[in-house]
Amino acid sequence: MSWRHRVNRYGRKLQSHAANLRQLHGPEKIAYVFRKLKYAPAKTKHKLYRRAYKIYRRYGRPLPPALKNIEEINFAAVKDYEPQTYFGNVTLFLASDLTADYDLHDGWRELVQGDIETHEIPGNHINIIKEPHVRPLAEKLKTCLDKAEQNAAQATFGRSS
Repeated sequence: MSWRHRVNRYGRKLQSHAANLRQLHGPEKIAYVFRKLKYAPAKTKHKLYRRAYKIYRRYGRPLPPALKNIEEINFAAVKDYEPQTYFGNVTLFLASDLTADYDLHDGWRELVQGDIETHEIPGNHINIIKEPHVRPLAEKLKTCLDKAEQNAAQATFGRSS
């Protein structure tokens, strides 16, 4: 990852945290900062593991026991994952308060060959799964799952008759 890309990524993270803090008041702001700081040691550890993992892999060295930890290997795999084209339909839930500098729908269009059904949910990528935003997400997700279940039942019924 280039230096410029890292700076842009961290800038977007800071903007997102600043937006979240603006929505909070007094003690909620302090609690938010402490919640985020709680994850700093684990994030630092993950970064160190990821760098060490890449160095060992680059030079064909056997991995030390600490790097064989499945959680750390999964984290490294996610970091290096290259998405493949999906040849089906997709339901996309988009947070309405994203500060993305690109069109997320178009980004998914590059990966999906089927239809993309989009649902906008209030909130951002951090708070979309927390109250009060999780309720609209759950309602829309339930509607989509019910619809998929109906379609599957109709497809099964249609084949058996």
